[in-house]
Amino acid sequence: MTKIKLLSLVAVLLLVAIVLLWQTDSSSASKDEQSLTPDAFALSDTTALTRIAFGEELFFDKKAEGLWQVNNHYWADEEMFQSLLKVLQKMEIKRGVSASVSDAAANAYLKNGVTVRYFTQDKLLKSFAIWEYEGEAYAMFEGGDMYIVHLPGYYVPLHDIFKRKDYEWRDRSLLKTSANTFQSLEVQYFQKPEESFKINYTDFGYQVEGVAMLDTAFLFQYLPLFGNFEAEEYLYNDLLRDSVSQLTPFVSFTLADLNPTYSGKVSIYVPEKGNIYGIIERKQESVSPELVIFDYRRLEYYLAKRQDFIQK
Repeated sequence: MTKIKLLSLVAVLLLVAIVLLWQTDSSSASKDEQSLTPDAFALSDTTALTRIAFGEELFFDKKAEGLWQVNNHYWADEEMFQSLLKVLQKMEIKRGVSASVSDAAANAYLKNGVTVRYFTQDKLLKSFAIWEYEGEAYAMFEGGDMYIVHLPGYYVPLHDIFKRKDYEWRDRSLLKTSANTFQSLEVQYFQKPEESFKINYTDFGYQVEGVAMLDTAFLFQYLPLFGNFEAEEYLYNDLLRDSVSQLTPFVSFTLADLNPTYSGKVSIYVPEKGNIYGIIERKQESVSPELVIFDYRRLEYYLAKRQDFIQK
């Protein structure tokens, strides 16, 4: 065989190899694209949804009036839970996983993988695994291929969302009332008792004890703040709670409402250094006092004084 014929044969074989490789890749890509739609892992219908489970340790269950509870223990923070639903609805496949990284990615699942399940009543709607590998979120249906998933247009570490503890989803509302359920609110300042006040709802409307000429405009700006009086964070430290409780409070808020769930007393403590603490005592006798921290920028709106309610 001449050198020219040999070179021609090599060129033909190379061309055939390229064509076969391209066909194989195209076939694989086509298979991936046809097997799963971009929203395959997304939550398509929230109206019938009654439970979301992350692994075996975190459950969200839909209760009466559309409220969601975490592990049958804490009420879910409404804003956080609605954000979670949006994440689950918008999650999309970014791309498939190449063979060169599939083994390493599979090993990563064994270290930090979580099974996500959606239910309506007792019926399982969808179940898949999600985990993190080299900064990306991977997802896979049982027995299926691995995919990298993301939120289009957002940089959100999806895998971190599914690894949060139950208390991180907890509703941070401490006191909560409405115009239809409010009974009374007492605000007590311990260093300046003359600034303390109590608001009562009576047969004659709202009254502030000891205030004859009531500034109703200020009253109706102030009371709606207690539509949701919330903390920044719960602290699960009994020793710290007991230590804080030995201090003299700066101020306390005691709410009486027809709904006992969010009735109770919050005492605020301001040490010379460090966080602003609060201890919440629920009206329900079975609930022990709990320790929280506050952001002063939010708390200061609640620090009205008795003289603020006197009509000028």
